[in-house]
Amino acid sequence: MGKATKRNRNKKKSRGSAGGPTSVPPNHNVPSTAADTSTSSSAGILGRIRHGDPRVRLGALTALSATVLSADVLSADADAAAAAASRNDDIMGANSSRSSKNNSNKKNVSDGLLKAIAERILDPDVPVALNAAGCISNYTQFSSDVEDAYDFSAGSGSNIVRNSSILAGIGEVLLGRIDKCRIDIERMGQGLAAAATVAASEVAAAATPDHVEEADIMDTADANTTDTCSKNKMRKKKKKTKPSSNATTSRNTVEKMMRSLNQQWVLANLCLTALSALVERSPTALERLGGDGHVSLINDTVGILSLAAQFLTTAGSNGGGVIMDDATTKSVSDAASSSARCIHSALDENLPLLRSLLSTPTALQTLVSTIESGTMPSLARLHCAGALVTCRHLLPRTASSNDDCLDAKLDEMDGVVTSVVLPLLVQYLDYRPDVANALAARIMATEKDMLAEMEEARMEREVEKEVKGRHESARSIARRQKAIKEQKRAAAATAAVEGMDEDETKGDSNLSKAAQERAEGGGGGNVVETAEDLYDKAVEAWRASCLPLKLAVEVTANLCAGSGQDQVGPSFECGMEDDEM
Repeated sequence: MGKATKRNRNKKKSRGSAGGPTSVPPNHNVPSTAADTSTSSSAGILGRIRHGDPRVRLGALTALSATVLSADVLSADADAAAAAASRNDDIMGANSSRSSKNNSNKKNVSDGLLKAIAERILDPDVPVALNAAGCISNYTQFSSDVEDAYDFSAGSGSNIVRNSSILAGIGEVLLGRIDKCRIDIERMGQGLAAAATVAASEVAAAATPDHVEEADIMDTADANTTDTCSKNKMRKKKKKTKPSSNATTSRNTVEKMMRSLNQQWVLANLCLTALSALVERSPTALERLGGDGHVSLINDTVGILSLAAQFLTTAGSNGGGVIMDDATTKSVSDAASSSARCIHSALDENLPLLRSLLSTPTALQTLVSTIESGTMPSLARLHCAGALVTCRHLLPRTASSNDDCLDAKLDEMDGVVTSVVLPLLVQYLDYRPDVANALAARIMATEKDMLAEMEEARMEREVEKEVKGRHESARSIARRQKAIKEQKRAAAATAAVEGMDEDETKGDSNLSKAAQERAEGGGGGNVVETAEDLYDKAVEAWRASCLPLKLAVEVTANLCAGSGQDQVGPSFECGMEDDEM
């Protein structure tokens, strides 16, 4: 009693003292304001992002990806900002250009928070890096702060919503992580191939009996008694269990390495998606990367394309003992498409990047081989075709006054476009109205089922809420359910009396049993899909059919825009603008 009382008094003293371990001495000279509260909260989230414990960093980034930096929140903020600017323009007219510009300069995410999240992309902990890359990917794709906004009324295009140096810094961080992912993927791929080979040999050894040991055991069985035979058989069985346990361990090792490899591909895809959106929405950020940045951009994107081609070719042929699962295959395909999209978008009106690309012959060869590969995804092949078309358009503008090799380069590029790009475009421009109608009908049907299922779920929640609000006892609930069961039995008996056919009854019961087995996951282990899952699959099938067609049309339009020496000079650009008008 005395010790407990003394301990409680000590706790009270430590809580009241100003020098305790968790206490902060108050500053009575500075009044507390709302600005101080926002600053302290911002400092708190920055501290968590830069915390030494990876679990704290992961929790902070996960919270940001679900709230401030989620795709829905950023899209809603961008739509609200655009609607507000449009409203101001309609009300105040031309004089509101300065006020709408000032309203657009309000940043949704502070520079300090953006830098802290970008730093975590290079985090050694892969889950932390994945969440940070996801936040930056959402920001570059959906935030209105990324787009270059110019004040043309001032006569110059120097006013930008977000400082381009910050966006360029994000681009450099993304390139650094992509390069590290490329190195890690190559290393993990080699290790996975070796581990898969060892696992396959151990599985084969476990399946094949050892003939020498079997012969020795049979000789011992003929010479000795029955007890000796049983001991030898047990010893034989014991020896056979060792290879199987080794095979299981090797298989688990291969699965663990496959999960780590999948994380690296997902991380590379997120970084490439963020970089593609940054390049497309903020060209000034790409311009600030400079020559070294262009070289890194080419090496990283082309390197990811080469690795993706190797992995997908291996997965298609099941060679080398490596069999990728569906999740890893999808991650590789998505990374390949994002890589090709990045190099395609970056080449738009970018002569320095084109010069760096032309100085790397292996890069052009990788683009051509990606187009010719049947295992690469459709979007990756079409983006590579668009990159080659852009190279052909910009090639005359890269020539100097004493360049005698221009005609040879043009002839070579024309041959590539004619023999490689055109057949691909013809293949993907084959529009099938019947297929499009079937996909659209599938989406409408699955959407109707999904909405009906959501309505049923809403009604169930309302009923549960109403029942809880009545505070009904368990006995009354049991009585009510018993009355409902008796009504169902009476209805079934009435239907039987009215002359229901026995065969139909048996058929209905068999169908109900089959449906019950499917609902319980029986019938060969089939998993019942919800209406929302079916709707997502229908949308995914529509996107897989629609997006390649759309991209093929865009590349074809760029190809038909004009080529040759006529592109050189401002007169060609003005002619193109007149034709587009």
